[in-house]
Amino acid sequence: MEQRTEIVHGTDRVVDHLVQFINNAQLRLDVCVDHMMLSLAVTISRLKDALIDSSRRHVRIRYITEITKGNLDYCKELISIVDELRAEVRPIRAPYIVTFLYWF
Repeated sequence: MEQRTEIVHGTDRVVDHLVQFINNAQLRLDVCVDHMMLSLAVTISRLKDALIDSSRRHVRIRYITEITKGNLDYCKELISIVDELRAEVRPIRAPYIVTFLYWF
C-alpha cells in the first residue's frame, strides 16, 4: 500500500477529505479529537451524514474526546450515531482519525 502525506488547505477541501476518509472506512473508524473539535461531527451536516452512512454500513465508530460542560450536548447527539464514546481525562493535543480497511 502506498503511503503519502498531503497538506490540505481551505475548510471545504478539508471537509471533502474527511468525508472521503469516513466513506472509505470498511470495518472500523477510530476518532480522537479535543473538546472543541467534537462539535464538528454534528454541526457540519456532510460529516454527520458520512458518519451516519458509515454506521449504517456496519462500520464500528469509536470516538475519544474530552467531555466538558460546553460539549455535553454534542456528546449526547454523537452517542446516537457512534458505537462508542469515551472520555479522556488529559487534554488532547493532536487530533487524529484511524480507519481499518481489513483485519490482519
